[in-house]
Amino acid sequence: MSKEVKLIENFLSWQGEGPDSGRSMIILRFKTCNLNCSWCDTAVKMRISAEAPYKLSDIQKTIYKSKAGILVTGGEPTVKKHFTSTVMLLNELDFPVANVESNGCALYELT
Repeated sequence: MSKEVKLIENFLSWQGEGPDSGRSMIILRFKTCNLNCSWCDTAVKMRISAEAPYKLSDIQKTIYKSKAGILVTGGEPTVKKHFTSTVMLLNELDFPVANVESNGCALYELT
């Protein structure tokens, strides 16, 4: 697996909300979002962090080693710029559980 995905961060943590709360997860954070919410908990990180390439093979090793699920978040993982990468992560990686955090709102497309 030599494919890569551009993210602003990739780290092992815990799911903090929802039915998988408390579960070990690899956080895969995209940068771009189609909204500009004043209460966004990642707005500062999106402004100051640069995207970097992460190898899927390295992410997979972390999944196997830590027995973690994946949490695909952002930004917004379903905007046009990130949609293909989000689908690739879900299709290419082997994981016990996946969560995709979305604002559920496609007001306009970002390229």
